[in-house]
Amino acid sequence: MSYGGTLFTSKNPLELVRASYNAVPLKDLYQIVLFQRMDRLAHRWSHRLEAEAVACKYGEAAKRPKDSPKPAMQPSPPSEPLEWNRITPQHLFPAIKRIRELFDTSAWKCSTLTQKYCYAVLHPKEVSPSSVAPYKDAFAMYREIIGPAADKRFNDLCLLGTSPALFKAFFDALLKGLEVEVRNEFDQLLEIGRANAEALNTHPVEWAKTHLQILIRAEESGIRRWIKEVCDKQDLLTDSATGGDPEELIFWKAWRSPRLIHMEPSGNTAYDHATEWTREDEPLTQKLLDSLSRRFIQFLEIHLDQIVGDAYVNLAKNQKTPAVPKPETQHRPVRAVTQAPPPPTTLSGLGFVRRDPESSQPLLDFPAYYPNHLQPRTSVVIGEAVKKFPVQTQILDLLKCVVSGLTPDFSAAVREKTLRPDLALSAMANLIHSLSVYNSARQSDTFRLEQGARKSDEWLEFSKKMAAGGSMMTGPAKTAEPSKQGPGGATQRSAPATGGRQAVGAKGSGPDRKKPGRSPKIDQSFVLYAGTLWQGAISGSDTQVSDDHLRKIASALDTAGHLPPSAHLEGKYAQELRAYNSRNSNSKTGPIKTWSQLISLGDKDHLRGMRRLLSRCAKRLNDGHPLSGN
Repeated sequence: MSYGGTLFTSKNPLELVRASYNAVPLKDLYQIVLFQRMDRLAHRWSHRLEAEAVACKYGEAAKRPKDSPKPAMQPSPPSEPLEWNRITPQHLFPAIKRIRELFDTSAWKCSTLTQKYCYAVLHPKEVSPSSVAPYKDAFAMYREIIGPAADKRFNDLCLLGTSPALFKAFFDALLKGLEVEVRNEFDQLLEIGRANAEALNTHPVEWAKTHLQILIRAEESGIRRWIKEVCDKQDLLTDSATGGDPEELIFWKAWRSPRLIHMEPSGNTAYDHATEWTREDEPLTQKLLDSLSRRFIQFLEIHLDQIVGDAYVNLAKNQKTPAVPKPETQHRPVRAVTQAPPPPTTLSGLGFVRRDPESSQPLLDFPAYYPNHLQPRTSVVIGEAVKKFPVQTQILDLLKCVVSGLTPDFSAAVREKTLRPDLALSAMANLIHSLSVYNSARQSDTFRLEQGARKSDEWLEFSKKMAAGGSMMTGPAKTAEPSKQGPGGATQRSAPATGGRQAVGAKGSGPDRKKPGRSPKIDQSFVLYAGTLWQGAISGSDTQVSDDHLRKIASALDTAGHLPPSAHLEGKYAQELRAYNSRNSNSKTGPIKTWSQLISLGDKDHLRGMRRLLSRCAKRLNDGHPLSGN
């Protein structure tokens, strides 16, 4: 390869790294992009060199004459996994290279997205909201991809509000994203292996597993780099940061771990807010990096083993697996095949064992923000539906039964104004999605079940009931009713100048004279999220929320991306915060752009405005009405 007029022809990859460092100007933007991938490349190259060195020693020992003196210690055969090109037929090279490129690209996207967002959450004062906005939108889609269970786990950790909890939330999210990619690439490799089974020396499932093991183990150095980059930012543009040493630029050996990565819930050390950013020494830093990266790889390999087991089961159930000839039987003469008709396929008697379909599964937990007062009744309806439709081949009927069984309860909640119609539709949709996920093996099955449930007559009837409940709550009859109480009625509306008192009464009662209400300006997702956090904080504290709880709520709002605070505070509190930001836009303190900054500043008026906003969100969430604008 050539770069900057220099041709790299060295066979030693580490020499190539050093040559690229010396050949490219340090200020060059292209070098920054190059060095972002250097750690992963150096890790893979070094492992390959070590494996080839061991293999070379083993080969030299095998060539030594038998009568020559034997060395004290014989070199052992290489224990490293085979390189992908050694287990792949040559005609499959283009396809396997493409799959490896797809996996590397997907892993890089998962790593970059979670790393950028996690760094912004852990360092809110160092990152502007505008620079995080693209990652916020992408991360919302990412959370849908990793599934509802992983998303709920992420939310639960973020609600704790501590730096170790936020670190673990994004660390686990990265793991779940790579698990999805492992399954996707395994499915493609398995299809290729089954289509070319005769050219392989092993079973297609094991062949696909070996390829994924090579890809997974190559990610270990990337995980170590991810841990460093979510905690700190390496300065790539100054010579003082690296001392001119390319290995320091690549491996970042001078980095020291903060204590937060081994505090609860990320580790076993008790959480201490005062020392969470205290740095550890070099031996403990390496031990922590080794432990976290190896545990990450182990979890990925455990997930791969589960995928492999499912693949064997599906092959055994669905169709005949292509036979792979064993090495010792490849050259045996082929038996003549008889021309007799095939035996009957219908079997009877005790020799045929039928495998029962999977049983229907209830929910282990309700979806996020599912109405609390409907959860007991929902558990009863789902339990009865599971008994009525006990196998997963009847899941669509089970979903319809759940929708029809809960329609009266949701209608009553909407009619009694304990639940808004739009939130009722959303809660039922989330419930159907969760049941579909728990009772389907593939994502395509989940989508098919949800579509089938939404096309059913039961869902249509449920939607009609919710629409009727909404019109009963906000219909025009109630808004027109006060006009009948005023004297004059329509006469007052057509002739407003009929006297001082009467004109005032007509202005307050007539629909044409009534001042239109202000349309809500605050995002309803903020009302739902902030109100839920406030309700959880006051549930066990007699409506008195401590500063510690308020700090956790602020961290959760920052993580969810409800920024800046000046866009959500109301009335004079919003005006005062905007005035403060305007005064300090160029000062050392700087403007307040996150809720955590607002808490750390400790201004009583700002805190009072935040408490008032959260309390109103919780109240409006209970009443089923949105907040008005500022």
